[in-house]
Amino acid sequence: MKKPLIITLALVSIAILVIAWFLVSPLFLNKMVVEEFPETMTETEQELLLSGEFVDADDFHKGSGSAEIYALEDGSKLLRFEDFDVTNGPDLRVMLAEHPEPKTRDQLKSGAYVELAKLKGNRGDQNYIIPADINLNDYGSVLIYCKPFHVVFTTATLN
Repeated sequence: MKKPLIITLALVSIAILVIAWFLVSPLFLNKMVVEEFPETMTETEQELLLSGEFVDADDFHKGSGSAEIYALEDGSKLLRFEDFDVTNGPDLRVMLAEHPEPKTRDQLKSGAYVELAKLKGNRGDQNYIIPADINLNDYGSVLIYCKPFHVVFTTATLN
């Protein structure tokens, strides 16, 4: 074999291994997050607006724990996950969706939805700020969504 061909094959092999690691490794790795409720809010200032329990999207993508939305003094809202646990995956995102329990990409995209943030970790208690201009009446669920594969991992219907 010629040297340029060997170098090309080596570079392609390395690229394939890096991509495979990015896509597959989250299935074997877990990231725990432990965030307290914001200290600036006393217990009397914690106005719970909506809540729901995470459920599995399918037999492989599983989730549990609670999603709670609180009103903050400045008009914004706080989305809090407690006892949260979800199957890990690449590039998971926290989203609000109009559909009350989307389990597929088509169900998610059948109505309004908004991406709030990249998921901080697949386990533990976490906080996410919901901007003040988001009308919660437009959304029926919180979900964890895998952006590269367009897959719903878990959903919490808000009540």
